[in-house]
Amino acid sequence: ITSDVMCPWCIIGFKRLQKAMKKFKDAVEFKIHWQPFELNPRMQDEGENLYDWMSQKKGMTLDEIISSRKLLADIGKENRFIFNYSEKSRLYNTNAAHRLLHWAGKFGEKQTDLKLALFKAHFTDNLDVSNHDVLLKIIKNIGLNVDNAKSVLNDENSIKEIRKIEKELKREGITSVPSYLFSKSIKVDGSDGDFEEVIKNIIS
Repeated sequence: ITSDVMCPWCIIGFKRLQKAMKKFKDAVEFKIHWQPFELNPRMQDEGENLYDWMSQKKGMTLDEIISSRKLLADIGKENRFIFNYSEKSRLYNTNAAHRLLHWAGKFGEKQTDLKLALFKAHFTDNLDVSNHDVLLKIIKNIGLNVDNAKSVLNDENSIKEIRKIEKELKREGITSVPSYLFSKSIKVDGSDGDFEEVIKNIIS
């Protein structure tokens, strides 16, 4: 799954995928691997106010922004995820988060645990997921080694590694998120794909 922590549709899409996986859990063994995508790679460390960003980048009025966030919050509830949007909501740089996610990929399902914890930290708890202290607390909470995670965050080569993966994914045609690749061959873009049908076709 290629996604970004700042993307609300990425967590919604994953929640929908989880529902589909649950229906086929007795017939299929699912293994999930997360790939990096930065929606705002040049975002400053302090982040940017979400409402200001949407106004400037998308030309939306305050009423349109509030309405769109309410819609997302409602869709989140339907999929058992809480979005806590307000006029203080911010966007953050996710490079450090992606570096930790890439590292966590060595530890099987812990990578998904980390991804979900990051989504919750950002959208539900309104935490700064570019902040290393916040990230390391999340690492500790999911049971991964904090000292090793610190080493990843302090390693400049890990930044280059993420950029390299992102370039490769773009060359493969992934230019938006979420994007799903099933069985290394079936690509589904967006959060509202018919995941049940895709899985059914793969196992039939």
